[in-house]
Amino acid sequence: MNIRIKNTLRKRRLPSAAYGKKLTQLLLSLGLPDAELSVMFIGDRAMRALNHKWRGKDRTTDVLSFPLREGRFPHIQPEMLGDIVISVPVAVRQADEAGHSLTVEIERLLVHGLVHLLGYDHDGPPGCASNDADGAETPEEACRMKPKNWVQRANVAIEGIIYAVKTQRHMRYHLFAALAALILGLVLNISRAN
Repeated sequence: MNIRIKNTLRKRRLPSAAYGKKLTQLLLSLGLPDAELSVMFIGDRAMRALNHKWRGKDRTTDVLSFPLREGRFPHIQPEMLGDIVISVPVAVRQADEAGHSLTVEIERLLVHGLVHLLGYDHDGPPGCASNDADGAETPEEACRMKPKNWVQRANVAIEGIIYAVKTQRHMRYHLFAALAALILGLVLNISRAN
């Protein structure tokens, strides 16, 4: 596995090694032990320039992904996933708005970028193509991904549940209550109609 991480911001130190470990764990759990990707942390000006050049949007954004598994020859080096670029100033603002740490926000953006590298796309309103959340009414709508088949959908659902249980304080109680209701329903043969 080869993960290259570069922070171009001199004034803000980031735990690059910790992010590399998280990505390694994630890629191993996805069955991609030979995957290669790069991550670059940049400022708003550089992100705005990339966003303008590659998406035609003259504004900054939080994360851009540049997959190498697309196009006519994705099978030549399938282990090479591509590049993820994150704007740290946008991540700082989003972390403040969401009420969590910068580390949590950057981890969220890394996962978001990786999901795009693996071929998932936004499932937003018309015109909301890959990495394009324009027109989305909420951040949740903008970040919904459209997996290509039921296996990918199941994996995304399981990963989402695991992530929520690990990161959200009360999610464990909700999950326990839902499982208890499911088991009781099965044991007592209770359906929704009853």
